[in-house]
Amino acid sequence: MTNLQARFDSLNKFEFLSLIDPSKYSNYTNEFPNSVLENLQESNFGEIFDFIRLRNELIVLYKSEEFLNTNPYDLVKKIKMNDLISAFQEVFKLGQLILTIPSTTASVERSFSALKRIKSYQRSTQGQERLSSLSLISIEKELLHKEKNHPEFYDKVINEFLKQERRMDFIYK
Repeated sequence: MTNLQARFDSLNKFEFLSLIDPSKYSNYTNEFPNSVLENLQESNFGEIFDFIRLRNELIVLYKSEEFLNTNPYDLVKKIKMNDLISAFQEVFKLGQLILTIPSTTASVERSFSALKRIKSYQRSTQGQERLSSLSLISIEKELLHKEKNHPEFYDKVINEFLKQERRMDFIYK
């Protein structure tokens, strides 16, 4: 029980996710979620926002027919496509923040399993930077396969490789 409590104790820190939950707009129109906004203000993300402006933008958002039943992804997309970023600057930032918070730990687990495969092959000969790069390649292999089809991909890789300083200078005569 102690482990469960410790594991899920920090979930209340993410209560601010409900600020742009479209299913709660009608409730928030009647009674603004001041406690949820305070929760965001006290979180690690509190210094990012202008809370007076965010509160005003959220009030407009909750009453707007245009944004009714719009999930956070579509909300951010709609604000960007309709060039409303200056009008909903703080809501846009909140939407971007919410979209970057992972919903599961699957990506983290994939990272560790990829690192386990890489690290077991040559344990002590790889530095931290190389391990990070190899694990990133392993995790993002689908993107890498797409990029390999572009003709300029190999030129970009070679140019990036040439930027790094080497221990030995190879001079062709």
